[in-house]
Amino acid sequence: MVDWWFWALLIGIAITGLAVRLRLRHPLAAWVRLDAGEAMVGSLGVIALVAHCLSMFLPSLVPAVGPLPSAAQAIRELGPISQVAYWIPAAMVIVALRRLPWPALALLTASLLGVGVTMFWSFPLPVHLAAIAASVAILAGVVTMTVSPPEGASRSAGGDSSTR
Repeated sequence: MVDWWFWALLIGIAITGLAVRLRLRHPLAAWVRLDAGEAMVGSLGVIALVAHCLSMFLPSLVPAVGPLPSAAQAIRELGPISQVAYWIPAAMVIVALRRLPWPALALLTASLLGVGVTMFWSFPLPVHLAAIAASVAILAGVVTMTVSPPEGASRSAGGDSSTR
């Protein structure tokens, strides 16, 4: 359905953002320190969005355990279950990152809205894939540039412990 290189590119973008962040050991710009709850909500939202993409584009990778295959099928049908399985995790990511500078939060929100709109309205697949790629790149960039882990989880050197 979708060439392997597309998924490799998205994974590469995310890994590159993480590598830059770990190498620098601090954000690139004005930053927000997430608390443990925000980090957990955001992480669960991202995991659920990845699961939604797996269900849609790579259903053979969905484990045949319990209700997962039937849930993946319901997601592929793009009905109400699919909508809930997309919009709630997308909202979780936005809520977890709500303390970002407003331009970053607005850009991330618009990109996630773009993914949802191109998925649930009849847009061509290439437009939807472009929206996914943009959203992954924006999320990786925003997190790389502005987010610090919860207190105690940071490996950054020297006194940048302020929060916004």
